[in-house]
This record gives sequence, C-alpha cells and structure tokens, in this order.
Amino acid sequence: MRDKDLVALLHSCRLQNGRSNITGMLLYKDGHFMQVLEGEKSMIMKVFSRISTDSRHDSVDILRAELIQHRDFPSWTMGFKNIDEVDPVSVLGYTRFLDFGFRSPHFSENTVEAHFKEYTDD
Repeated sequence: MRDKDLVALLHSCRLQNGRSNITGMLLYKDGHFMQVLEGEKSMIMKVFSRISTDSRHDSVDILRAELIQHRDFPSWTMGFKNIDEVDPVSVLGYTRFLDFGFRSPHFSENTVEAHFKEYTDD
C-alpha cells in the first residue's frame, strides 16, 4: 500500500472504531498488517468479519484471542506504525517478533511475543 492508502485506511478505522468503542493498534510491514483489537466481543467479530471479507486482504488469520481485564490501548481508536524502515531495536518495548515477517512460522507459533511489554535488563 502507498502512504496515502495507509492514511485513508487509518482514518476510516479510527472513525469506525470510535463509534464501536474499539481500541487497538495496527502495524504495517513488508505489505502485511498485524492488528490488535480490544472491545466487546460482538463488536470485534463484526470488525473481523469486515476485514476478512475486504478484497484488499488475503490470508487473514486470528493469531491470538483472549479475554482481558484491562485494555493495553485504552485511548487509541487505532494506533498505527509503518515499520518497514524502522530498526526494531529502537522501538520502545522491542520484542523479537519485529525481527520476523508477520507471515513467518516463528511469528505465528510465538504470538505471545507480540504482546507489548516493557522489558528491563534485571
């Protein structure tokens, strides 16, 4: 996707998610997306259905689904980062999943690595 396409998609996501009380984040790398959605299950499933039937997408997978007590992105109707040209180590909360493509076997087998955590050296 071109930058203007990503901006248009992000604008649309933020509007729709705001109306549905959905929060989350969207990463773009090497032509692939990884998205975290937080909210009421029925609303999340509506969004997922819309995404999975959108002709711009293929191979849409749910890598992890879980009930949560608190949102990780409570004020983001859709946080976004294009990480095509980002040095992964420079990202706050760096985890090894940024070293792999979103479609790599390592990524899908180790989805817990995608969960944002601040790591310390202790």
